[in-house]
Amino acid sequence: MSGSLRKKGNKYEFSYMYKGQRYFGGIRVDEVKSQKEAKEKLQEFCNEVRKGLFINTNFTFLEFANIWLKQNIEPNYTNRTLMCYIRSLNNRILPELGNYKLTEISPIVINDFIIKLKSTNTIYKDRENKKLSNGTIKKLYSIVRAIMNYAFKMDLIQFNPCSKVQLVLPKTIEKKEEIHFYNNDQYHLLLELLENEDIHKRTIIQTAVKTGLRRSELFGLTWKDIDFKTNQLSVNKTRQIVKGEMQVLPCKTPSSIRTISIPNSLSLILQNYKQHTKGNEFVFQDINIDSITTWFRYWQEPHGLPRIKFHDLRHTHATLLLYAGVDIKTISERLGHSNIGMTMNTYTHVLKELDIRASDLMDAI
Repeated sequence: MSGSLRKKGNKYEFSYMYKGQRYFGGIRVDEVKSQKEAKEKLQEFCNEVRKGLFINTNFTFLEFANIWLKQNIEPNYTNRTLMCYIRSLNNRILPELGNYKLTEISPIVINDFIIKLKSTNTIYKDRENKKLSNGTIKKLYSIVRAIMNYAFKMDLIQFNPCSKVQLVLPKTIEKKEEIHFYNNDQYHLLLELLENEDIHKRTIIQTAVKTGLRRSELFGLTWKDIDFKTNQLSVNKTRQIVKGEMQVLPCKTPSSIRTISIPNSLSLILQNYKQHTKGNEFVFQDINIDSITTWFRYWQEPHGLPRIKFHDLRHTHATLLLYAGVDIKTISERLGHSNIGMTMNTYTHVLKELDIRASDLMDAI
């Protein structure tokens, strides 16, 4: 029995009943020269069904992207990461690919998508009239590739069309994003101003700037992780908000698991803080992870400090140590970086200045 063919809009739709199951397919009108050729494509479609080569699915890319998010991203990543994926999909990917059925997405469609990305401007006002960076294009392409790869694993498509596409981007020298931090005077002003704040805010900010821990690592600290006899602190887990709930998660990378020394001043601060949090397992159990970030953002400028992010307290820690003469390897290990190159790349501005100082010292010598 042959299948049926009908023209609907800009597409020929195929229908074929085989072994009690109806299969659907189709082809765009502009892909064939005549209705006769469309009928030939219909017969090819029927042959694929009989041979078991055709996967019966009507999923659009939009529908399957939501399945991918639910099955792959939500269970394994933080809510913040999930929202980043959703923004990328909604802003850049779905407007171009969302209405395609999975089986319609060919290497040509993927190539057209990449070409459009290369000519697209950013949506940020401070980068008006600037094209998407190579890094952004790579990120968007990697999301599409991951979704199509999952569709392939689920036997919804015969191959991942991205596997036949080579991502070629123009070589550009992209300006490295500048990090922000407090200088020595601002650091001392920070410590002075914190004396007027409540003990919870004062303690977590001081701990952040004196250890260089990431925010999730700070909230993952338990009192068992701190040895007040040796003034050492162990980083072995994180706490982050996932699906609206605070959850204990592994560290970002294996190298993030580390033990560092803490200054005696911080040891005394934490011992005092422990007296106010009796019965708590986690050191900063009584502090809301998002509220402290918001508070810190708006607290600085009225107190004469430049506005930096909470994460920039980590940069402040590393930068002040570099200026004080601590070697880059020690700082890299304190920060939990996977390799020293990551640390050097992050703090290029400081290392360049220290290099100039070193050359000036030659004259002094």
